[in-house]
Amino acid sequence: MSPLWRDRLHIALAPDSLVLVRVGGGLAPKVLAKAIVPVVADHPERGWTSVLETLAEVLLADRQWQDAKTSVVLSNYFVRYQLLPWSDEIETDEEREAYVRASFSKVYGEGAADWVYTVSETGRGASWLAAAMDRALLAQLEASISNSQSKLVSVMPHLMPSFNAARREIKRPNAWFVQVENKKLLLGLILGGHWQSIGSRQVSDEAWQQE
Repeated sequence: MSPLWRDRLHIALAPDSLVLVRVGGGLAPKVLAKAIVPVVADHPERGWTSVLETLAEVLLADRQWQDAKTSVVLSNYFVRYQLLPWSDEIETDEEREAYVRASFSKVYGEGAADWVYTVSETGRGASWLAAAMDRALLAQLEASISNSQSKLVSVMPHLMPSFNAARREIKRPNAWFVQVENKKLLLGLILGGHWQSIGSRQVSDEAWQQE
């Protein structure tokens, strides 16, 4: 089968569940299968171990989730974000990587050395939005996908597709962008069309709207 016609598998990972959607390839893609699988979660901040173990079991047990081009979206529980000030002194990819690592290490300590980073640039002079995930998470994810005869083509934080989908609805240059997950809020402030701050906070089940 040509890679252009290969089915696509979309996976979303959270501490307490995983979502799988298989879409057929071809000129008229359609949903072939979908499932929501509950996960017996560890502490949410370390929950990727449980959800990845569950994912590996699901992929090996059912052929409908195998042999596909696979894209994965990660819960904000598994990702750390920072806004990094623009620097005219950074000219190469190596300098940018060192800058990002140093910024995260300053906040999170030595553990940041084992993380994988991505950076979204929003224009010259504007702050960079950087995201970090555990290298071990990515390695275990790649192994699970490979063992199911699939190819991992992308891994992205929940913030990215959610914000891209919402941009058409954000008509003003100044706005709050809020993502809601189980007991967690991610809040981003946009001023003049650019990110000004981003952070997350834990909330209770009963009164998160008021909090």
